[in-house]
Amino acid sequence: LYNGEVVWQGEENTFYFDRDLILELDLNLNYRRVYGFDHYHSGIQAIAVQEGRLHLFGHLINKNAGQTDTVEVEGHTLTSITDQENWVTLFTLTFDTGTGQILNELKINGGHLYNRGIVRDIHLNKKGDVFQLMTSVASGVIINGEIFEMTASASNTFILKYERDGELINKVFFTRNGNEVQIEQMEMTSDGDVILYGDAKRSFGVNGRLLTEFPYPDAAIVLRLDGETLEPEWYDYYAVERNGGLTVRTGGLTMDEKENIYVMNSHGRAITRAEDKEGNSLLAGNHIYKYSSDGERLADYHTPSRAGSRLYPVALREDTLIFLINPGGDIGNYDSTFHIKKEFECEIFLLQYILHGQSSDLEETQSST
Repeated sequence: LYNGEVVWQGEENTFYFDRDLILELDLNLNYRRVYGFDHYHSGIQAIAVQEGRLHLFGHLINKNAGQTDTVEVEGHTLTSITDQENWVTLFTLTFDTGTGQILNELKINGGHLYNRGIVRDIHLNKKGDVFQLMTSVASGVIINGEIFEMTASASNTFILKYERDGELINKVFFTRNGNEVQIEQMEMTSDGDVILYGDAKRSFGVNGRLLTEFPYPDAAIVLRLDGETLEPEWYDYYAVERNGGLTVRTGGLTMDEKENIYVMNSHGRAITRAEDKEGNSLLAGNHIYKYSSDGERLADYHTPSRAGSRLYPVALREDTLIFLINPGGDIGNYDSTFHIKKEFECEIFLLQYILHGQSSDLEETQSST
């Protein structure tokens, strides 16, 4: 219902059916149309909107063996790629928001239900090109008939680039020799280059080519890709050797107004050795690394952490950084230049820290979520 009027009707309630709706309104909040999705374990994962275009990203699960499944999305019939039971069709649908007509459909054979791809982030450049960051634990994906082998039961990362009408124009995969790569953070510079941040094991490759090997098994990696070619321009990493279950934990990625880059990670105290790309030893705890846009590391702000807590930025302005931290740990209080003023131990479930430009006072907000 919207304002008391039925604008979309799904099938009768079924436990295994997922329902996703994208409601389109005008500037006066009047109803225009709805993009509805109603199918077995299926749904819309992300959307991207630009002038005159709507991009829907999602997955369609084939329910029964021996026959393909279909679902209607705003008058467009989407059909699964395969008739295998519980097999995944990843899709991108591009609509003209003026007419509501579909402009392009891309379908990817995404593997089994439990290995399906996940949309991690979406960005658009000034030309209207769409960048889709995805991870998958499937043994491979098939895009337009081309097979891309990946590491089964391990995380794999890839980026698909579309032009504004939905045509796939470029792609890049980061899996090499069976090594796990999971990148969940993406930002875009003003000139359309892509900044990525995530974790990897043993080595990191680009479309099967070795970019770097790590001195220790687990690493956090940050890199910049050329927005046109999707080739790396620069990268940096932090590698650790662990004792037990704790390892490097990647947190957030953000940029300030000058396009300096901030990445956040932590190394639990169970690590035995840790070093960066230059061979410098790293201390256990939380780190916030600051880079210039051309990859120069400008600072490493460190505070000890008892549990290897993850940090995630919420907002960043010229004199203020707001970030979230998960439970526990010894947390540093920073001034406007990120120098640690004091440390204390916290046990609150979720805290929000605000760094003030003129003082080192700490504000805390407890969250019940």
